Amino acid sequence: MKIFLKNWAYGVASAGLLSLYGCGGSDGGTVADAPVTPVPAVPVAGELTLSSLSFTDAANFYTRLLTSSPAQNTPDASGNIKQVERRQRSAAGNLAKWGTGGDPWRQSDVHWNGSAWANCPINFENTAGVPDALGNNAYNYCGNFETGNSARTTSDIGGKTMAEVYAQVRSAGHTNLSVADPAVLGSTVFPVGSSLYGYTFTTVTAAISYYPGGSFPVGESNLVTQYSLAVSSGGVVATQPAGTGCNSPEFDGNGANSTTLEGMMGAMTGTPCEYTGGSFVYGGVTYTNPDAPRNEAWGQSSVDIGKVGSAPVGTGTAPGFFTTNTKLRVAFKGPGTNPVTYYACKERFNNGSTRNCTPIGTGTYTIATLADARVLTLNNLPTQAAPLSFTRVFVERNGVIYQGYQNKLGVSTAARLNTVATTALLAKLGVSAENPSAPLTLTAGSYQGTWDLRDPRYTDGTTVFFKADGSFTCQSSAGLANTCTFAITDPATGAFTYSEPGNSAASGTLSALLGTGSGTYKNTDGSTGSFVAQRR
Repeated sequence: MKIFLKNWAYGVASAGLLSLYGCGGSDGGTVADAPVTPVPAVPVAGELTLSSLSFTDAANFYTRLLTSSPAQNTPDASGNIKQVERRQRSAAGNLAKWGTGGDPWRQSDVHWNGSAWANCPINFENTAGVPDALGNNAYNYCGNFETGNSARTTSDIGGKTMAEVYAQVRSAGHTNLSVADPAVLGSTVFPVGSSLYGYTFTTVTAAISYYPGGSFPVGESNLVTQYSLAVSSGGVVATQPAGTGCNSPEFDGNGANSTTLEGMMGAMTGTPCEYTGGSFVYGGVTYTNPDAPRNEAWGQSSVDIGKVGSAPVGTGTAPGFFTTNTKLRVAFKGPGTNPVTYYACKERFNNGSTRNCTPIGTGTYTIATLADARVLTLNNLPTQAAPLSFTRVFVERNGVIYQGYQNKLGVSTAARLNTVATTALLAKLGVSAENPSAPLTLTAGSYQGTWDLRDPRYTDGTTVFFKADGSFTCQSSAGLANTCTFAITDPATGAFTYSEPGNSAASGTLSALLGTGSGTYKNTDGSTGSFVAQRR
């Protein structure tokens, strides 16, 4: 596979890693949607509960289903019943199935369960107590990823039209069930035995977690990178010689992967590269920095702890030189022991770069050892971080630093449908329901994501961008598109094939859970080798 022998580059980042429950991105952690809570029933054919729905049409939809087989729905010796989380998303008719997380690749998220680092594989059994007469119970989601309590109310909706019930759900403020055009529901009624549940969830604990993806050789995804002291020290750009400091080629790259918390902290000095002026052309229009002459770049000397706002970057209508988002950052400086300084920063519209930060408070950090990892947590966070649904943590593990997260505790509400109502609604929408008594099985779409492939002997490779709609593109180390073919040939095992006409062919296996893979390749000149794969 010749692309493994020359011209490696890490390419571009995949489009926004959605956080664990479907919000956020590379600047965020997670927003937990309503946790798993079982539905008590006579164990006949199993339970099927619709927890989330986003429906555009029969080729474009997302569902989150909670299922229990008769055995799982029977209390165990501890009085707990069990439930399996099943997610599916169809994009242009390409179906992906997985368990936890807002995207298939977030099945890989790792959390500290109190004694070890763990994740939740496909068909993981969540546990909860049987709800009491008032509908109250305690739950444990994904092996201590989250624990809490729930309260449930029940409404009989048998004989009511689906359109009427949907309007009731939306008017109550529940957004977890969404149909783009409610007219598709027509006058169809829910059958006898249909119930609408109203849930209130109170989280009690939330685990320290992180997404383990990354790329070779530098950064991408949620790995922390750092620059040399010459660059991280910042300074007035106009006074620095060409090729040095903020004028060096290093500044225009991503730096190097941080390997220790001390190294990361030492590089986050809070000293920007100070430019003047600033403008860019977008859509034929020139946008000028309204803060001129101030034009400070802070990305090389501070690290992300979240972003407030969801305005687009580099697409759509430009609101001006900056977006309306606020990027929150931290540098390891300030008074006292273990000091940090927090910043609110602007976001340049055309490239998302961090500009013109303002100090908004000081605090401290704490480092704890959790098994084979060291975790840095931040204290005395600024009030500007209140809108974030998570708190940023930094996890030193496996020789790199992951931008981790810990979801905030709180109260949330959701509407859900019982087995009868779920089955009826999905049938009306043309969406297949899951069999509670059969294990969830992966599809080719379950492996979507950005995969870097390389021969460990060399510093080059290729990147495959496997998209939600089933399409793919490939990129060489130089950032140039490759003509290639890629296919998941066995979703159960992750077996795949890859080829570049006239250049090379490869085959191997990918792990949807771990985000890793391996295989062999053969070049047209007869040379062969093996490769490893890593999902970003």
